[in-house]
Amino acid sequence: MLRTAGLVTPRTQGRTVFYRLSDGFPQPLREHCLRALVELSRNVKHER
Repeated sequence: MLRTAGLVTPRTQGRTVFYRLSDGFPQPLREHCLRALVELSRNVKHER
């Protein structure tokens, strides 16, 4: 869905596809996603 919406850019390496946020990714959504990823990483560290 993100690729279809043009929010991510794919890069293929062999059979693996890597995605990065496209340059047009909305800044408020980018900040929200980054905050959510930081929180998720904190939760994973506490579970170990």
